[in-house]
Amino acid sequence: MNSLGYIYGWKEIAEYLGRSVRWCEYAAAAPEHPLPIRRDKGRIIAAESEIRAWWERRIRILRS
Repeated sequence: MNSLGYIYGWKEIAEYLGRSVRWCEYAAAAPEHPLPIRRDKGRIIAAESEIRAWWERRIRILRS
């Protein structure tokens, strides 16, 4: 993650979440509640705050 709060690439996103790259790609393609990523000129970019909020929401959904 850089100082602006962005995470670049599947590998960094996977490390941030403690998951595999394949799991993150699957989560981004999910029809409901997809992992919030952006594609910019072939690069994968995610805002750390959006990823954190998505992860917390996912945990709440799974626990209920």
